[in-house]
Amino acid sequence: MLFLAAMCYMFNDMDTGTFSYAAPVLVKTWGLTLDQVAQVSSLSYLGMFVGAIVGGFIADKLGRKRTLMLSVAVFSTATLCAAMAMSFPVLAATRFFNGFGVISMDVIAMVYISEMLPAENRGRFLALAVASGTVGIPIGAAFARWVVPMGPESWRWLFYVGAASIVLVPLCYFIYEESPRWLVSKGRVKDAEAVIYRMTGRVVDLSGASVPGARTSYLAALKFMFSGIYLKRTIVLLLAADGIVAGGTLLVGFYPTILQEFAGFDLTLALSIMAISWWGVPIGDVTASFFSDTGGRKTPLAVFALVMAAAFVISGLFVTPVVIVLSVFLSRIFGHGSASMYYAYLSESYPTHVRSNAVGLISAQSRIVSSLAVYLVPPVLASAGWLGIHVMNAAIVVVPVIVVLALGPRTSRRTLEEINAVAG
Repeated sequence: MLFLAAMCYMFNDMDTGTFSYAAPVLVKTWGLTLDQVAQVSSLSYLGMFVGAIVGGFIADKLGRKRTLMLSVAVFSTATLCAAMAMSFPVLAATRFFNGFGVISMDVIAMVYISEMLPAENRGRFLALAVASGTVGIPIGAAFARWVVPMGPESWRWLFYVGAASIVLVPLCYFIYEESPRWLVSKGRVKDAEAVIYRMTGRVVDLSGASVPGARTSYLAALKFMFSGIYLKRTIVLLLAADGIVAGGTLLVGFYPTILQEFAGFDLTLALSIMAISWWGVPIGDVTASFFSDTGGRKTPLAVFALVMAAAFVISGLFVTPVVIVLSVFLSRIFGHGSASMYYAYLSESYPTHVRSNAVGLISAQSRIVSSLAVYLVPPVLASAGWLGIHVMNAAIVVVPVIVVLALGPRTSRRTLEEINAVAG
């Protein structure tokens, strides 16, 4: 189960920088402007916003397994269409649908893993699954470093490789079981008992856990999330998503281009820096797995995020290849480490009958913030320069993280039922 989840994450994460690697070439061959690069990044985040909402809704209606398969199929098809795009509008549109599939898969995968793993090491296993998958990020960056400089059309191979993720659809069908917690939430107790028997060989009686008739509409989920006992928790998680997820990815779509335009690096050096720095992502996820289940989850999450913010400032202060490589590498380690802990933190913070809807809504909110925030990058670069954009990026991370430390709940080493017995 974890291996297949890691494969889903790998193809997902290989796509993380795909457009950013192609962008410097498209600036020259298609005449794209920095504003158009921002538009593509914004459309991708907008697709994530829609995908997070729709994916969460479908997962609560049809189940975790079928929704995961559908999400992978959408992601793969959109990536193939990007490889064949012949104009900017078509390429931009494919990135919307790519974002839709990517975030829908992310939402369902984190919910599924949280529901299937034991309390004592849930955060560690989730971080390791993500880490195994995020090896795809540096692999994708190394592939880009090799293939993009070959010619004006060679960037297309980045998308052709990503489209190979379609092979995961039949694998998910034959290997994954449906989440027993979701089955119980739908009153399908016998099916849940059968799944547990097939996975463990144990006969269990879940009749006492049945909650038939639980409502899963978005209106019901929103009302639940902002009810008296969950209000504070939801606000903290929304702010954390903006700081850690939106703040951590703000410059991802721009970096190879602005390394050329503002730091004066050539294309090969810019792609080499990205290829090296992305190895920090799996290292960060593995590192997070050793700390995720300590400090109530929120403390190591906050510490990792604050180190990421410090790395952004260092990148802004010292514009030399060695410092940029080291600081961006450091930001990848602690940024992705904090993100993997946040995803565990988020997915365990709500009960089963609203979990995928709640995770989807909060993820959607962070993506719409991201889709708007990228439009700040060109004007801030023009007015405040290299240092200014990095200081702004650090501030976006720091402020919400302080709120998490002060008000966030402690969740590690507690069952999902214990966490949600009394919110706070």
